[in-house]
Amino acid sequence: MPSAQDLPAAGSSAASEPLETLLRQGFAWLRFPDPIEAQFEADSFPARKRQLVRSAIADILSFNLAIPVSLLLLSDISRMVWLFHGLMTLMSMAGIVLRTMARKSWQSNTVSALSSAIIAAGTVWLMAQSQLITAYTYSVAVFLFPVALGIAARLRFWYVVAASASTLLAYVCLMHGSTPLQQLIVEDNIAIIVVAIVFTLAASYVFEHRERRTYLLRKIEKIRRESLERTSEQLRYLSMHDSLTGLHNRRQFEQDVAVNWSQAAAANRSIGLLIVDVDFFKLYNDGYGHPAGDACLRRVASVLTEVAARTGGIAARLGGEEFGLLLPSKTEHEAMLAAQALCNAVRAAEIAHEFSPVLPQVTVSVGVASVNAGSCDYEALFHLADEGLYRAKTAGRNRAVAQQLTASPAQTARGTVKSEPGAAAALPADTAEPADPIETLLRASGKTPRFPPDIEADYQTARLPWRRRHLLFTGLLSLALFVALSIADVRLMPDSDGSAWSLPLLTAVVLLIIQLIWLPSKRVLWREMAASLNTCAAAGVTLFVLSRSDGLTAHSHAVVGCLFPMYAGMAARQPFRYTLGVSAVTLAMFLLLAHDDSPVERLLFVQNTYLISIAIIFTLRSSANLDRSERQAYLLDCQEHKQRERLTAASEQLHELSMRDPLTGLSNRRQFEIDLQALWRGTIKAGQPVSLLILDVDHFKLYNDSYGHPAGDACLRRVASTLASIASAEGGIAARLGGEEFGVLLPGKPRELAMTVGEKIRAAVQAEAIEHRLSKACPYVTVSVGAACIFPATERDSRYTLLRTADKALYYAKRSGRNRVAAADAGDAAATQDTSQLNTAS
Repeated sequence: MPSAQDLPAAGSSAASEPLETLLRQGFAWLRFPDPIEAQFEADSFPARKRQLVRSAIADILSFNLAIPVSLLLLSDISRMVWLFHGLMTLMSMAGIVLRTMARKSWQSNTVSALSSAIIAAGTVWLMAQSQLITAYTYSVAVFLFPVALGIAARLRFWYVVAASASTLLAYVCLMHGSTPLQQLIVEDNIAIIVVAIVFTLAASYVFEHRERRTYLLRKIEKIRRESLERTSEQLRYLSMHDSLTGLHNRRQFEQDVAVNWSQAAAANRSIGLLIVDVDFFKLYNDGYGHPAGDACLRRVASVLTEVAARTGGIAARLGGEEFGLLLPSKTEHEAMLAAQALCNAVRAAEIAHEFSPVLPQVTVSVGVASVNAGSCDYEALFHLADEGLYRAKTAGRNRAVAQQLTASPAQTARGTVKSEPGAAAALPADTAEPADPIETLLRASGKTPRFPPDIEADYQTARLPWRRRHLLFTGLLSLALFVALSIADVRLMPDSDGSAWSLPLLTAVVLLIIQLIWLPSKRVLWREMAASLNTCAAAGVTLFVLSRSDGLTAHSHAVVGCLFPMYAGMAARQPFRYTLGVSAVTLAMFLLLAHDDSPVERLLFVQNTYLISIAIIFTLRSSANLDRSERQAYLLDCQEHKQRERLTAASEQLHELSMRDPLTGLSNRRQFEIDLQALWRGTIKAGQPVSLLILDVDHFKLYNDSYGHPAGDACLRRVASTLASIASAEGGIAARLGGEEFGVLLPGKPRELAMTVGEKIRAAVQAEAIEHRLSKACPYVTVSVGAACIFPATERDSRYTLLRTADKALYYAKRSGRNRVAAADAGDAAATQDTSQLNTAS
């Protein structure tokens, strides 16, 4: 039979702790610890292989679509162009086959990087075979291979680094100018290739870093979701079940009765109920101690569960040593047979009870009732079973007595006020929660470029500090690079008077002022527009200055226009629509300012239009992916934060349920033992005493029998409230140990002060004036208090000596007439224990 103790610990973070640590520490080198790295590659490999295969197919198509441009610019080696494209296409198709056959991530990545490097080197070699000047200008197109690898294929960063380095090395080694003009174009192309590779690597690094971070967040989210589900299940379990026996608790039992009552009433069927009480359980607890009492209740609960299973009933612990068994559709005769079977089964368990006046073993008394649910109200069933239990106990116990419906419920009740079905507070039933907007957006993250207004505002606010720093840093860096390149470009314009750098320098100053004014703005539109306008202005000035020259190198260098959209989308990481605006403006200005007066200029115009357009396509794809991945990372962060809060709250609630008595709100027995252990260790170090009060509500069994269990519950709550108030004022810790018994731990207080606190509690409870007409001590509810104190010297000193001593003192108080405080010392307990052992041995 499961109990709360059998359930797994809630909110366990053992599985997610390495991932959370890694997330906090970071992974700047894009590598996880080996076990996590292996799992990451295994989890991402299928999707990555599909991505690489699709990218390879797209690369083959785009590579062959470039044949017309290649034939136009390399017209003197057209046969070689056809042959080269054919061979490279065959090699690429072989690469696709190898990617498809790959069983490991490194295999597919290696094939992709190697294929790109070979084709890039082959392209450089092909262009080096041409004698045309356009071959040198067109050779800058090799920057597209690293861009395609890092942006379209989304290859792992270090493979992109390797492929980019090999491409650049191949260009430097294979492409040499025969004339100063050709060498100048080659050197200019190298600068453009390097800048394009830098932008590509920046985007590739961000892609992989976010992919890895997203992976960790999703793994943590999955672990936390499962932990939250387990915790919720535990919460539901603890709200429905008694922590000691694993049976339904009283709250859930009333709901079970309500549901079955409605069904029986609708079908005009009978419904039976047994109320079971362990005979002389108080004597059992006093004689054998509370741990043995708990074990006894668990064994009785196990027997009750077996009877419930045979009869189709629902078993519950109603409180203390009292249990209930609901028997749907059972007549009085069938209910009586079940009750007798229960009595026989408990006796057959042979649980020793030498203090029982009935038998030297544990027995139970059972009240039996069965009514037609359509003929009376809900309270009648409880009243009849309660009356049957009273008759069974007055007749000598160890029996089952059935009570028939011979009077109205009001007449059969013995001062009892039962609650309405389902009236007890419980955890809310599972209901369909509204869809989480974060989860909805995560599922649609590949389709939705923007969030709803409220989430969009939070997103922009969250990224504001980082965005300001990033735009300022990249903006200043780009302006410095813009000025440096503008000054260097003067040598590409032989017909210039050498002052061509003055306009870019003036532009840089103006753009710097705009940056310093607009970038600190909180308005997303102004901030991003300012960055876009700066990029557009830099592109426009560069293309305008180049257009003022008639030199071939200036027209060739116009391909630098592709770097401005790449900067906006990859370096500045502007959102897609702003990158699109920069791309459109840059392409439009190139088309507007470019010259095509001579055949060579027309060829260069075609070449640059093609290269800038292809670069823009890759850039827009990169910008869209970066924007989407950043938004997805934000959503995952939000979800992780929400789940952490929910899991923390659920764990705290679970802790309260598992460590708090649901009736009184005090610590339960489990928490009491934890507190005692902690205090014990603390007092050993401080050399202070530990005192303990054990309190028992006098004649509470008679109170329950006379006033009914709901009134008994209310009585215990009032006593607990008084007890908690005084314990708190005295620096103590109050707990409900079980049934009508309570405990108060008083660290650092000697026995005399502990007795003073006990007397305050006794007097305060009596002053509450809770009527108890059957009490032999006082016409009001009172308590008996046992006090004990011990000075723990070492960890080996038994804490249970303190418990036994306080129990002995409580026995003295009750034997002396109740409603009083008594004390005992450890020697008494030890003597009692020794005597008990001698008796047992004899």
